[in-house]
Amino acid sequence: MLDSRYQALDLINTSDIIISFMTTATIESMFTDTPILYPAWGETYGRVCDDLLPFHRTTAVTHIKSASAMQDTLVQWIENVDSRRISDDVRIAR
Repeated sequence: MLDSRYQALDLINTSDIIISFMTTATIESMFTDTPILYPAWGETYGRVCDDLLPFHRTTAVTHIKSASAMQDTLVQWIENVDSRRISDDVRIAR
């Protein structure tokens, strides 16, 4: 969690992975090569997703669609540093 002593971009630039949902930090992260996880799933999300910023429709972030997918992705990214590298397609989408 951020507090007033830190700027979001400073934390983004020193992070290995960004986990973000509906914050300006998601947008700021798109200006870096830091991989972004966008965890968004469930009944409530399904009802409101069309009213949210359309991060779930872009390849600029990795849209995580379940708790098990979140766990699997985090384990993969923690265990395999190379899997965190963003592709040229993601870079272009950003």
